[in-house]
Amino acid sequence: MNYNFDFVAIDFETPFPPHAKPNYICQVGIVAVKDGVIVDRFCSLVQPPNNIYDKRTSDFHGITPRMTADKPTWEQLWPEIKHFFEGQRLVAHNSQF
Repeated sequence: MNYNFDFVAIDFETPFPPHAKPNYICQVGIVAVKDGVIVDRFCSLVQPPNNIYDKRTSDFHGITPRMTADKPTWEQLWPEIKHFFEGQRLVAHNSQF
């Protein structure tokens, strides 16, 4: 299938402050926009490495190890979501993360 979006917006929740473990995520949200309309979307909890969290971060967003214990890892999700990224213009909050 040919995916040709105007842009893709992505947001992550993290199990640690981003400066502590910048490659760890526990939730991803994605929307794809074409001609000003959301044409595709995806949201999933993600099991971070070792399913460990900083309590302060969990207190902030409400996601806990119990919630992600049986969720896919980023590597397991990638085949399902890679079309959102390959060759697309990305927009991200806190893009340095």
